[in-house]
Parts: sequence; C-alpha cells; structure tokens
Amino acid sequence: DPPAPAVLQVGQATVIKGREVTIPVTVTGNPGFAAMNFKIDYDKTRLKLTGFEDAGLTDWEVGINSGEKAAWLDEKNFSEDGPILTLKFTVLDNAEVGMAEIALTVLCAADLEEKDVLFDSVAGGVNVVERFPGDVDDNGIVNIVDALRLKKYLAGFSVEINSFNADVNGDDTADALDL
Repeated sequence: DPPAPAVLQVGQATVIKGREVTIPVTVTGNPGFAAMNFKIDYDKTRLKLTGFEDAGLTDWEVGINSGEKAAWLDEKNFSEDGPILTLKFTVLDNAEVGMAEIALTVLCAADLEEKDVLFDSVAGGVNVVERFPGDVDDNGIVNIVDALRLKKYLAGFSVEINSFNADVNGDDTADALDL
C-alpha cells in the first residue's frame, strides 16, 4: 500500500473589511520533501494577496500579483509537521460579508531522491465581517484586555475604544451592559 498523503492545511481567521490578515499554511503527516510548488487560489472579490513570511521553512518564493504560486527548494528533506508558510492578505474595503475561501493546489512535491510526495490540501479562508463585537481595543482579537479597556473607558479614563465594536449587545451605545 502506498503511504497516506501528507496534508497541506490552510488556516482560517475572522477579519473586518479593510484589514490585513495572516493565514498560516501547515503540513501534517509529512513524510519529508525537498521541493514543493503549489498554486494559491482565493476569492479575489474579497481578498488581495499582498505578501508572505517564512514559517518553519525559509527561502520561499511567492508570486504576488504574478501567477500566485509558491515554490520552495532545499538540499535536504524537510520532515517536520507544523507551519511552513504564512500568506498575507488584505480584506478589500468592498468585500461581501461571509467566507472567502483560500485553497492550495499542489503542482509538484518531491523528496531528495526526486520521488513524488503526495499531498492532499484542505482549504481555509477568511470570514469577512462588518464589525468584531467585543474587540474594544480594535486589534482583531477579543480577550480580557478588551473588557479592561471598556471598563477604563466607562470609568472616565482617557483611552481609545472602537465604540462600534464595544457595543456588544447592539443597542447603539457602549455602556456597562456591554461589559
């Protein structure tokens, strides 16, 4: 029996229109590869691929606004599981709310002996939203710091808040009920 294919997984995020987002690409079940080339397909009505960062592997080449493919090559097999690349997208200002899919199609993957390495790909994407309820400090993350910021604001401290996001209960005001 041939070995089960390794899996390339595209991450997911929830992002407000007009913001930048980084989406990780991870590998699991990695038997080891020394070369990889894949095509990046995504919803161009909602997203724009604007950059990339190495993650786990270094020396990627990614065609930004020019074919939108990624290529990696090394003189030894990479056999670890985990993040291998981070793709940067901008969510378009006029993006429709909802899921913008990001999918990868592996064009070629081979090990150091030049044998094909099989990969399945699992799509991910960006859930485009109008606002991010609870993200009081407007950093794209909802956590306890947002509650602290709102509490400071309500107590009269001079702190910046995103009042649209601070209105968690949707009654058009940021108040103690939103805490």
